[in-house]
Amino acid sequence: MRYSWSCILILALAAGCRQPATLSPVTTTRPATWPATAPADRPVMAYVQGAPVYMDQLCDILVEAYGMPVAQQLVATELVEQQARQEGIAQPAEQEVQEESDRTMTELFPQVANPAQREQLLAQMLQQRGMLPRQWRMVMHRNVLLRKMAVKTVTVGEEDLRKEYDQEYDRQVQVRHIELPTLQAAQDVLRRLREGADFTQLAIELSTSDTSEEGGLLPPIGPQSPVAPAVRQAALAMTEVGQVSEPVQSGTVFHILKLDKIIPPRSVPFEQVRDQLHQRLMQERIRGEQRRIIETLIDQARQEQKIQFVHPAMAEQYQRAEE
Repeated sequence: MRYSWSCILILALAAGCRQPATLSPVTTTRPATWPATAPADRPVMAYVQGAPVYMDQLCDILVEAYGMPVAQQLVATELVEQQARQEGIAQPAEQEVQEESDRTMTELFPQVANPAQREQLLAQMLQQRGMLPRQWRMVMHRNVLLRKMAVKTVTVGEEDLRKEYDQEYDRQVQVRHIELPTLQAAQDVLRRLREGADFTQLAIELSTSDTSEEGGLLPPIGPQSPVAPAVRQAALAMTEVGQVSEPVQSGTVFHILKLDKIIPPRSVPFEQVRDQLHQRLMQERIRGEQRRIIETLIDQARQEQKIQFVHPAMAEQYQRAEE
C-alpha cells in the first residue's frame, strides 16, 4: 500500500495512534518475587506474573501500524519550521495557534456558531480519526507558520472583488432534472417529453437521483453553486421558463433539465458586502498558497533525497511509499 503525503495538507488529519481504552488502576509497586533479569538497556513496559513485557515490543507494533502517517506529519512540520527560520519568521505564540484552530473549526463546521459546540465536534472528529489533541495542535502550529509565509504574496484587488460580487449576486435559476444511466435512456425520456409526458411525473418514475421524490427539483443554481459543472452551465444557459434541455452528460450519467424559475440578481450594494468578500477571498487564497508552499517543500525535499529515515521499520515503509 502506497502511503500518501496528502495527510500533511492544510485540513487533512493523519491517522495517529489511537488512545487506549480505559483500564482499571494497577499497582506500580514491583513485588519482591519479580525477577530482576530485564536488561538495563531494555526498558520494561509491564510485568505479567513476573515475566517482563518490553517497551520495544509495544513500539514495534505501533510503528508498523501507525508510524508512517504520524512520521509524515512530523517531517512536514520540520520542513516548515526550517523554512520559517530561513525567512526570519518567529515561532507562533499560543494565542496565534488558538486563533488558527478557531479559524479552522469555523471552516470545518460552518453551520455551528457556538464555540463550545465546535470544540465538542472537533473532539468527536479527532476520536473518529484516531488523532490525538497534541497532533491537532501540531498541525495548527504548522499552519500558523504557513499562513505567515502565504500572506507575503497573497493579494486581492478591486477587480477580483468586483468579479466575485458579480458571480455571487448574479442571476440564478431553479430547474428540475431527470438523471438517467445511459444516453439512450435520456433520449427516450426526451422523446416522451416532446410527446407531452409530464416532466415531474417522469422524474418521480425514472430518475436515479435522490431528488426523484421531489420531482427532480434542485436548489437554486448560480455561478458558484456546488453542482456538477456541466449541469450548472446548462442550467444557467436556459432562458425561458418551461424550456427543456438536450441530454447533459456529467460523469457516467445523463441529465434532462427543465427550467422552472428565473431568480433575478439580488439588489445588494457592492460597498455593503465589499469587506465580507475581501475577507473570504483572502482566506481562500491564503489556504491555496499554504497548500502550494507545503507541497513544494515536500516535493523538493523528496527530489533532493533530503528525507532519510534511519529507523529500519520506518525506512522500509518509506521505501515502499516511494516506489
